[in-house]
Amino acid sequence: MSDRQKMADIETLARMAARLAGRNPDEHLKIEMAGVVPFDDLLWRYHDFVVRAEAAYRALTAPDLTSPSLNGRRHSAMSGSHRAPLAGPERPRDGTAA
Repeated sequence: MSDRQKMADIETLARMAARLAGRNPDEHLKIEMAGVVPFDDLLWRYHDFVVRAEAAYRALTAPDLTSPSLNGRRHSAMSGSHRAPLAGPERPRDGTAA
């Protein structure tokens, strides 16, 4: 994967991090403290969101997640294999039969 593709993925993840924080990623943010402006840019470029995006990118591209497993199947976070099996139909809390 090229650096350009990697940066596009990190931007997407940073925008997602901003949205998950309840913010508009395209909002302009200016931070000023005692006359010093440490940040004046789009919200998704804020350091915290970029750091979270880079960490997510590293986790998603980790070799142990992308390499084949012993039985030849690839691991997928969406496969549900990491979840406990269902215990059956839910029962009402009052102890009566469903």
